[in-house]
Parts: sequence; C-alpha cells; structure tokens
Amino acid sequence: DWSSDVCSSDLHAHQGLDMMGTMGSPIYAVDAGKVTRSGYQSNGALVLDITSKDGHMWFYGHFSKIVFKEGDQVKAGQLIGYMGDTGAPGAVHLHAELHPDGWDSDAVDPEPLLRQLCG
Repeated sequence: DWSSDVCSSDLHAHQGLDMMGTMGSPIYAVDAGKVTRSGYQSNGALVLDITSKDGHMWFYGHFSKIVFKEGDQVKAGQLIGYMGDTGAPGAVHLHAELHPDGWDSDAVDPEPLLRQLCG
C-alpha cells in the first residue's frame, strides 16, 4: 500500500493513486486496450477497467460519466469519461490502479509510469 486515501478522514493507505480534480473534468486513457468492465460497482462508484493486449489492466474509479461500454476498444490518450464523486468518496477525484496481470495480480504503484508518460 503506497498512497494515502486523501478523500477519507482516516487517511488509510490503499493500492491506488487518487488525483484530485474538478467535477466533469475530462479523463483520458493511459494505455490502449479493451474495456473489460464499465459501470457501477457495489459501493456505488462508476468504474472502468481497460485491459491491454499484454494483459495489464488499468482500473479507473469515481467517474461522473463514462463514454465507453464493456467490449469497446480504447486508444491511448482517448477520452474515456469525466471526473466525479460516485461511490461517496468524500471528494471529486480519479482513483487509478495498475494491475500487471489483470485482477489476478496485486496493483503496483502507477505513479512512476505516469510520470514517464507525461515527460
């Protein structure tokens, strides 16, 4: 666990990166792949999973709106949805996780890869 949950009063560590933002801000795919999940999870958060050809998966959470459905193909840099606060996270933000082998693997810290991609 590497990231404090900045949206929670107990600031517990969790496997993911929370990026604060403004309601409705556009969110773009980090990598290309197939949408393997799109919709609400049990806690009410609107989520999207994108799995690449090599099997790694990006999990994105707390959207206000998603523009892709399960089975769609997504390109890197393509608009995938809009920032929100679904699932009662306590603040508008994007939660992102990177799983090297999909849900069969623990998440790894996505920050180094994001910094590399952003230059």
